[in-house]
Amino acid sequence: MPKGEGRRIVKRTRPAKRAIFALLITVFLFLFVNAIVSMRGWDKAPEEEFFTDVFSVITEVIPNARIPFANAGAGPERVNNLGFRGPDTTWDKPPGVKRFLVLGDSSAFGVTGGPDLVPLEQTFTGRVGIRLQEQGHWEWINAGIPGTNILQHRLLYNLKLYRLHPDVVLVYVVPNVRADMDALRAVYEHHEGKDRTATAAIARWLRRWPVYRALKLRIRGSVSTEVRNQVEAIYDQQRTDEDQQYLLDGFADDLNSLRAKIVEGGARPIWVYHINRMSVLELAASGMSADQIARNPLMQSEGAKFFDYVRDFARRHGDVFVNPYPDVVEAQRAGVKMVHDDVHPTAEGHGQIAKAIIEAWEKTWETTRTGDP
Repeated sequence: MPKGEGRRIVKRTRPAKRAIFALLITVFLFLFVNAIVSMRGWDKAPEEEFFTDVFSVITEVIPNARIPFANAGAGPERVNNLGFRGPDTTWDKPPGVKRFLVLGDSSAFGVTGGPDLVPLEQTFTGRVGIRLQEQGHWEWINAGIPGTNILQHRLLYNLKLYRLHPDVVLVYVVPNVRADMDALRAVYEHHEGKDRTATAAIARWLRRWPVYRALKLRIRGSVSTEVRNQVEAIYDQQRTDEDQQYLLDGFADDLNSLRAKIVEGGARPIWVYHINRMSVLELAASGMSADQIARNPLMQSEGAKFFDYVRDFARRHGDVFVNPYPDVVEAQRAGVKMVHDDVHPTAEGHGQIAKAIIEAWEKTWETTRTGDP
Protein backbone atom coordinates (compact mmCIF):
# COMPACT_ATOMS: atom_id res chain seq x y z
CA MET A 1 0.00 0.00 0.00
CA PRO A 2 1.44 3.39 -0.92
CA LYS A 3 2.59 5.53 1.90
CA GLY A 4 -0.24 7.66 3.36
CA GLU A 5 -3.06 5.59 1.76
CA GLY A 6 -4.13 4.06 5.09
CA ARG A 7 -4.30 7.49 6.68
CA ARG A 8 -6.63 8.72 3.90
CA ILE A 9 -8.95 5.70 4.43
CA VAL A 10 -9.13 6.49 8.16
CA LYS A 11 -9.94 10.11 7.36
CA ARG A 12 -12.70 9.04 4.97
CA THR A 13 -14.31 6.57 7.40
CA ARG A 14 -14.33 8.82 10.48
CA PRO A 15 -16.95 11.28 9.12
CA ALA A 16 -19.16 8.32 8.17
CA LYS A 17 -18.89 6.91 11.68
CA ARG A 18 -19.66 10.30 13.18
CA ALA A 19 -22.75 10.63 10.95
CA ILE A 20 -24.00 7.19 11.93
CA PHE A 21 -23.36 7.94 15.60
CA ALA A 22 -25.20 11.27 15.33
CA LEU A 23 -28.12 9.55 13.63
CA LEU A 24 -28.31 6.91 16.35
CA ILE A 25 -28.22 9.57 19.07
CA THR A 26 -30.98 11.52 17.29
CA VAL A 27 -33.17 8.42 16.99
CA PHE A 28 -32.53 7.52 20.65
CA LEU A 29 -33.43 11.03 21.83
CA PHE A 30 -36.55 11.04 19.65
CA LEU A 31 -37.71 7.71 21.08
CA PHE A 32 -36.77 8.78 24.62
CA VAL A 33 -38.75 12.04 24.37
CA ASN A 34 -41.72 10.17 22.91
CA ALA A 35 -41.58 7.69 25.79
CA ILE A 36 -41.55 10.51 28.36
CA VAL A 37 -44.45 12.31 26.66
CA SER A 38 -46.43 9.06 26.53
CA MET A 39 -45.72 8.14 30.17
CA ARG A 40 -46.74 11.60 31.39
CA GLY A 41 -49.90 11.50 29.27
CA TRP A 42 -49.15 14.83 27.60
CA ASP A 43 -50.31 13.42 24.26
CA LYS A 44 -53.77 12.50 25.54
CA ALA A 45 -56.97 14.53 25.48
CA PRO A 46 -59.46 13.87 28.33
CA GLU A 47 -61.81 12.02 25.96
CA GLU A 48 -59.03 9.53 25.15
CA GLU A 49 -59.76 7.74 28.40
CA PHE A 50 -62.72 6.29 26.52
CA PHE A 51 -62.28 6.98 22.80
CA THR A 52 -59.36 5.83 20.67
CA ASP A 53 -57.99 8.43 18.23
CA VAL A 54 -59.29 11.96 18.80
CA PHE A 55 -57.59 13.09 15.60
CA SER A 56 -59.78 10.80 13.50
CA VAL A 57 -63.40 11.28 12.43
CA ILE A 58 -63.79 7.49 12.75
CA THR A 59 -64.72 7.28 16.44
CA GLU A 60 -64.08 4.03 18.31
CA VAL A 61 -64.14 3.05 21.98
CA ILE A 62 -61.04 1.68 23.71
CA PRO A 63 -61.50 -2.03 24.49
CA ASN A 64 -62.18 -2.73 28.19
CA ALA A 65 -62.41 1.03 28.94
CA ARG A 66 -64.40 2.18 31.95
CA ILE A 67 -67.60 3.87 30.82
CA PRO A 68 -67.32 7.53 31.92
CA PHE A 69 -71.00 8.38 31.59
CA ALA A 70 -73.27 8.50 34.61
CA ASN A 71 -73.49 4.96 35.95
CA ALA A 72 -72.96 5.43 39.66
CA GLY A 73 -76.11 3.56 40.64
CA ALA A 74 -74.94 0.29 39.12
CA GLY A 75 -71.28 0.74 39.95
CA PRO A 76 -68.45 0.99 37.42
CA GLU A 77 -69.15 -0.64 34.07
CA ARG A 78 -66.70 -1.33 31.27
CA VAL A 79 -67.08 -2.00 27.58
CA ASN A 80 -66.03 -5.42 26.37
CA ASN A 81 -62.82 -6.68 24.79
CA LEU A 82 -63.79 -5.25 21.38
CA GLY A 83 -64.97 -1.86 22.68
CA PHE A 84 -68.73 -2.59 22.67
CA ARG A 85 -71.22 -2.54 25.49
CA GLY A 86 -71.91 -6.11 26.55
CA PRO A 87 -70.16 -9.44 27.19
CA ASP A 88 -66.80 -10.24 25.62
CA THR A 89 -66.98 -11.67 22.14
CA THR A 90 -64.81 -12.39 19.09
CA TRP A 91 -64.52 -10.97 15.60
CA ASP A 92 -65.07 -14.48 14.24
CA LYS A 93 -68.69 -15.59 14.49
CA PRO A 94 -69.13 -18.86 16.43
CA PRO A 95 -70.39 -21.77 14.31
CA GLY A 96 -74.17 -22.17 14.29
CA VAL A 97 -74.78 -18.71 15.79
CA LYS A 98 -76.55 -15.79 14.14
CA ARG A 99 -75.53 -12.24 14.97
CA PHE A 100 -77.72 -9.20 15.56
CA LEU A 101 -75.62 -6.02 15.41
CA VAL A 102 -76.82 -2.51 16.31
CA LEU A 103 -75.17 0.68 15.05
CA GLY A 104 -76.05 3.97 16.69
CA ASP A 105 -75.13 6.83 18.97
CA SER A 106 -75.35 7.40 22.73
CA SER A 107 -79.08 6.60 22.69
CA ALA A 108 -78.37 3.14 21.28
CA PHE A 109 -75.47 2.76 23.72
CA GLY A 110 -77.83 3.44 26.64
CA VAL A 111 -76.77 6.86 27.93
CA THR A 112 -79.68 8.55 29.69
CA GLY A 113 -78.46 12.01 30.57
CA GLY A 114 -79.73 11.10 34.04
CA PRO A 115 -78.10 9.49 37.08
CA ASP A 116 -77.52 6.07 35.50
CA LEU A 117 -77.00 4.20 32.28
CA VAL A 118 -79.95 2.21 30.99
CA PRO A 119 -79.15 -1.38 32.08
CA LEU A 120 -77.77 -3.31 29.12
CA GLU A 121 -80.62 -5.82 28.98
CA GLN A 122 -83.16 -2.96 29.04
CA THR A 123 -81.72 -1.12 26.04
CA PHE A 124 -83.65 -1.76 22.85
CA THR A 125 -80.65 -3.79 21.63
CA GLY A 126 -80.86 -6.04 24.68
CA ARG A 127 -84.63 -6.41 24.57
CA VAL A 128 -84.68 -7.37 20.88
CA GLY A 129 -81.61 -9.59 21.34
CA ILE A 130 -83.20 -11.48 24.23
CA ARG A 131 -86.36 -11.99 22.15
CA LEU A 132 -84.21 -13.46 19.36
CA GLN A 133 -82.42 -15.78 21.79
CA GLU A 134 -85.81 -17.16 22.76
CA GLN A 135 -86.25 -18.17 19.11
CA GLY A 136 -82.84 -19.72 18.47
CA HIS A 137 -79.06 -19.32 18.64
CA TRP A 138 -78.51 -15.58 18.40
CA GLU A 139 -75.79 -13.28 19.71
CA TRP A 140 -76.61 -9.58 20.07
CA ILE A 141 -73.96 -6.84 19.95
CA ASN A 142 -74.57 -3.24 20.99
CA ALA A 143 -72.09 -1.25 18.86
CA GLY A 144 -73.63 2.11 19.66
CA ILE A 145 -70.95 4.75 20.21
CA PRO A 146 -71.75 8.00 22.06
CA GLY A 147 -71.39 11.19 20.08
CA THR A 148 -71.50 9.61 16.63
CA ASN A 149 -73.76 10.08 13.61
CA ILE A 150 -74.66 8.38 10.34
CA LEU A 151 -71.39 9.40 8.62
CA GLN A 152 -69.33 7.80 11.39
CA HIS A 153 -71.56 4.72 11.53
CA ARG A 154 -71.02 4.21 7.81
CA LEU A 155 -67.26 4.69 8.03
CA LEU A 156 -66.82 2.39 11.03
CA TYR A 157 -68.97 -0.39 9.61
CA ASN A 158 -67.46 -0.22 6.11
CA LEU A 159 -63.90 -0.20 7.42
CA LYS A 160 -64.15 -2.56 10.38
CA LEU A 161 -67.44 -3.79 11.84
CA TYR A 162 -68.35 -5.84 8.77
CA ARG A 163 -65.72 -8.29 10.06
CA LEU A 164 -68.23 -9.39 12.72
CA HIS A 165 -70.22 -11.08 9.90
CA PRO A 166 -73.65 -10.11 11.27
CA ASP A 167 -76.85 -11.64 9.94
CA VAL A 168 -78.95 -8.59 10.76
CA VAL A 169 -77.71 -5.00 11.14
CA LEU A 170 -80.02 -2.51 12.84
CA VAL A 171 -79.12 1.14 12.30
CA TYR A 172 -80.54 3.68 14.75
CA VAL A 173 -80.58 6.54 12.28
CA VAL A 174 -79.58 9.97 13.54
CA PRO A 175 -80.07 12.51 10.73
CA ASN A 176 -77.39 15.03 9.89
CA VAL A 177 -79.54 18.14 10.08
CA ARG A 178 -76.96 20.33 11.81
CA ALA A 179 -74.09 22.42 10.52
CA ASP A 180 -71.57 20.24 12.35
CA MET A 181 -72.13 17.61 9.65
CA ASP A 182 -70.84 20.06 7.05
CA ALA A 183 -67.68 20.49 9.09
CA LEU A 184 -67.29 16.82 10.00
CA ARG A 185 -67.57 15.69 6.39
CA ALA A 186 -65.08 18.35 5.29
CA VAL A 187 -62.60 17.28 7.99
CA TYR A 188 -62.89 13.63 6.96
CA GLU A 189 -62.47 14.32 3.26
CA HIS A 190 -59.41 16.48 3.95
CA HIS A 191 -57.61 14.25 6.44
CA GLU A 192 -58.75 10.69 5.73
CA GLY A 193 -61.04 10.52 2.75
CA LYS A 194 -60.35 12.08 -0.63
CA ASP A 195 -57.04 13.68 0.35
CA ARG A 196 -54.47 11.10 -0.79
CA THR A 197 -51.52 13.48 -1.11
CA ALA A 198 -48.10 12.71 0.35
CA THR A 199 -48.61 15.46 2.94
CA ALA A 200 -51.83 13.85 4.20
CA ALA A 201 -50.13 10.44 4.34
CA ILE A 202 -47.24 11.86 6.36
CA ALA A 203 -49.70 13.56 8.76
CA ARG A 204 -51.49 10.24 9.32
CA TRP A 205 -48.14 8.55 10.03
CA LEU A 206 -47.06 11.29 12.44
CA ARG A 207 -50.28 10.87 14.44
CA ARG A 208 -48.82 7.66 15.81
CA TRP A 209 -46.09 9.53 17.68
CA PRO A 210 -46.77 11.04 21.14
CA VAL A 211 -44.66 14.17 20.57
CA TYR A 212 -46.57 15.06 17.40
CA ARG A 213 -49.91 14.35 19.08
CA ALA A 214 -49.00 16.47 22.12
CA LEU A 215 -47.97 19.40 19.93
CA LYS A 216 -51.08 19.09 17.77
CA LEU A 217 -53.37 18.99 20.80
CA ARG A 218 -51.91 22.23 22.08
CA ILE A 219 -51.76 24.02 18.73
CA ARG A 220 -54.92 22.86 16.93
CA GLY A 221 -56.82 20.62 19.33
CA SER A 222 -58.62 17.37 18.52
CA VAL A 223 -61.00 16.74 15.63
CA SER A 224 -63.94 17.73 17.86
CA THR A 225 -62.26 21.11 18.48
CA GLU A 226 -61.59 21.56 14.78
CA VAL A 227 -65.20 20.74 13.97
CA ARG A 228 -66.52 23.14 16.65
CA ASN A 229 -64.42 25.96 15.24
CA GLN A 230 -65.78 25.33 11.75
CA VAL A 231 -69.33 25.08 13.06
CA GLU A 232 -69.10 28.57 14.56
CA ALA A 233 -68.12 29.93 11.15
CA ILE A 234 -70.87 27.97 9.41
CA TYR A 235 -73.57 29.19 11.80
CA ASP A 236 -72.49 32.77 11.17
CA GLN A 237 -73.53 32.27 7.56
CA GLN A 238 -77.10 32.27 6.30
CA ARG A 239 -78.34 28.69 6.07
CA THR A 240 -79.82 28.32 2.60
CA ASP A 241 -81.77 25.66 0.73
CA GLU A 242 -78.52 24.79 -1.01
CA ASP A 243 -76.86 24.13 2.36
CA GLN A 244 -79.74 21.88 3.42
CA GLN A 245 -79.55 19.97 0.14
CA TYR A 246 -75.84 19.42 0.75
CA LEU A 247 -76.72 17.81 4.08
CA LEU A 248 -79.43 15.64 2.54
CA ASP A 249 -77.14 14.55 -0.31
CA GLY A 250 -74.45 13.50 2.16
CA PHE A 251 -77.07 11.71 4.26
CA ALA A 252 -78.26 9.78 1.20
CA ASP A 253 -74.67 8.86 0.28
CA ASP A 254 -74.06 7.52 3.78
CA LEU A 255 -77.20 5.37 3.77
CA ASN A 256 -76.49 3.96 0.31
CA SER A 257 -72.85 3.20 1.09
CA LEU A 258 -73.69 1.59 4.43
CA ARG A 259 -76.48 -0.52 2.98
CA ALA A 260 -74.27 -1.72 0.12
CA LYS A 261 -71.66 -2.98 2.60
CA ILE A 262 -74.28 -4.63 4.83
CA VAL A 263 -75.87 -6.48 1.91
CA GLU A 264 -72.49 -7.38 0.41
CA GLY A 265 -71.76 -9.34 3.59
CA GLY A 266 -75.05 -11.22 3.39
CA ALA A 267 -76.80 -9.35 6.24
CA ARG A 268 -80.26 -7.79 6.33
CA PRO A 269 -80.53 -4.10 7.26
CA ILE A 270 -83.18 -2.64 9.58
CA TRP A 271 -83.55 1.15 9.75
CA VAL A 272 -84.91 2.70 12.95
CA TYR A 273 -85.54 6.44 12.99
CA HIS A 274 -84.47 8.10 16.24
CA ILE A 275 -86.84 9.84 18.65
CA ASN A 276 -86.30 13.24 20.23
CA ARG A 277 -87.91 14.85 23.26
CA MET A 278 -89.40 17.90 21.54
CA SER A 279 -91.22 15.85 18.91
CA VAL A 280 -92.45 13.30 21.47
CA LEU A 281 -93.92 16.00 23.74
CA GLU A 282 -95.44 17.96 20.85
CA LEU A 283 -97.07 14.84 19.41
CA ALA A 284 -98.33 13.73 22.83
CA ALA A 285 -100.01 17.12 23.29
CA SER A 286 -101.46 17.13 19.78
CA GLY A 287 -104.62 15.46 18.57
CA MET A 288 -102.82 13.39 15.96
CA SER A 289 -103.87 9.76 15.70
CA ALA A 290 -101.45 6.82 15.67
CA ASP A 291 -101.98 6.47 11.90
CA GLN A 292 -101.10 10.12 11.31
CA ILE A 293 -98.00 9.81 13.50
CA ALA A 294 -96.99 6.69 11.60
CA ARG A 295 -97.05 8.56 8.27
CA ASN A 296 -94.77 11.41 9.32
CA PRO A 297 -94.33 12.30 12.99
CA LEU A 298 -91.96 15.21 12.35
CA MET A 299 -94.49 17.13 10.24
CA GLN A 300 -92.91 20.36 8.98
CA SER A 301 -89.80 20.36 11.17
CA GLU A 302 -86.27 20.37 9.81
CA GLY A 303 -86.03 16.61 10.23
CA ALA A 304 -89.17 15.77 8.23
CA LYS A 305 -87.40 15.37 4.89
CA PHE A 306 -84.78 13.12 6.48
CA PHE A 307 -87.50 10.93 7.97
CA ASP A 308 -89.20 10.77 4.56
CA TYR A 309 -85.94 9.84 2.88
CA VAL A 310 -85.15 6.95 5.26
CA ARG A 311 -88.71 5.59 5.04
CA ASP A 312 -88.77 5.74 1.23
CA PHE A 313 -85.20 4.41 1.01
CA ALA A 314 -86.15 1.34 3.06
CA ARG A 315 -89.33 0.73 1.07
CA ARG A 316 -87.47 1.06 -2.22
CA HIS A 317 -85.04 -1.68 -1.18
CA GLY A 318 -87.57 -3.89 0.60
CA ASP A 319 -85.91 -3.32 4.00
CA VAL A 320 -87.59 -3.11 7.39
CA PHE A 321 -88.23 0.49 8.44
CA VAL A 322 -89.21 1.24 12.04
CA ASN A 323 -90.95 4.43 13.16
CA PRO A 324 -91.04 4.23 17.00
CA TYR A 325 -93.11 7.40 17.44
CA PRO A 326 -96.63 5.85 17.53
CA ASP A 327 -95.69 3.49 20.40
CA VAL A 328 -93.58 6.08 22.20
CA VAL A 329 -96.22 8.82 21.97
CA GLU A 330 -98.97 6.46 23.16
CA ALA A 331 -96.93 5.63 26.27
CA GLN A 332 -96.11 9.31 26.84
CA ARG A 333 -99.82 10.17 26.67
CA ALA A 334 -100.41 7.49 29.30
CA GLY A 335 -98.05 9.36 31.62
CA VAL A 336 -94.88 7.28 31.17
CA LYS A 337 -91.72 9.35 30.75
CA MET A 338 -90.13 8.35 27.45
CA VAL A 339 -87.10 10.65 27.11
CA HIS A 340 -84.67 11.88 29.77
CA ASP A 341 -83.36 14.91 27.91
CA ASP A 342 -83.41 16.11 24.30
CA VAL A 343 -82.42 12.79 22.73
CA HIS A 344 -81.83 10.01 25.28
CA PRO A 345 -84.69 7.56 25.92
CA THR A 346 -85.49 6.30 29.39
CA ALA A 347 -85.51 2.54 30.03
CA GLU A 348 -89.25 2.69 29.34
CA GLY A 349 -88.53 4.56 26.12
CA HIS A 350 -86.12 1.82 25.08
CA GLY A 351 -88.89 -0.66 25.80
CA GLN A 352 -91.29 1.08 23.41
CA ILE A 353 -88.59 1.35 20.71
CA ALA A 354 -87.93 -2.39 21.09
CA LYS A 355 -91.67 -3.08 20.84
CA ALA A 356 -91.87 -1.15 17.55
CA ILE A 357 -88.78 -2.98 16.21
CA ILE A 358 -90.13 -6.44 17.06
CA GLU A 359 -93.57 -5.70 15.59
CA ALA A 360 -92.13 -4.31 12.34
CA TRP A 361 -89.56 -7.09 12.00
CA GLU A 362 -91.92 -9.96 12.72
CA LYS A 363 -94.21 -8.84 9.92
CA THR A 364 -91.42 -9.77 7.50
CA TRP A 365 -90.50 -13.24 8.74
CA GLU A 366 -92.21 -16.30 10.13
CA THR A 367 -91.51 -16.93 13.80
CA THR A 368 -89.96 -20.37 13.63
CA ARG A 369 -88.12 -22.44 16.17
CA THR A 370 -84.77 -21.21 14.83
CA GLY A 371 -85.82 -17.61 14.44
CA ASP A 372 -84.54 -17.31 10.88
CA PRO A 373 -85.47 -13.93 9.40
